[in-house]
Amino acid sequence: MWERSKLLGGTRMGDAYEPGTPFILYGMKNGGTLTPDMTGGDNPAEKTVLLTQECTDDGGVWVAIGDDGQVVDTLSGPIAAMLAEAEPSDFPAVVSWASVPTKTRDKATVLNYLGAYDGPSEPENVPPEWGSY
Repeated sequence: MWERSKLLGGTRMGDAYEPGTPFILYGMKNGGTLTPDMTGGDNPAEKTVLLTQECTDDGGVWVAIGDDGQVVDTLSGPIAAMLAEAEPSDFPAVVSWASVPTKTRDKATVLNYLGAYDGPSEPENVPPEWGSY
């Protein structure tokens, strides 16, 4: 009964970060598959869960803001495809997100790589929900 609610729950990436705003991406996990009846579409959608943290560019060096990580999610097909190809060495990285036009749909959400992050491999305070995925 609660499966749809659990899969659709969480903080959406677009609610946590404005398009083009840099953030640290520490890792990605599969958050589950939403069936077409859950999404209202014709195809299933993969939920991708990201461990992130706000950051800023301090004279060419990316610096984390605060100590708290944030778990965000997205239903983006291109981001789910990135997860399938991700290697541990791909993290952490500084990224931003954007909506881009596609040939088959109006828009798709993508991650843009902005640079390597040379700080710790995870935020000082990892949210407990990160371990539930």
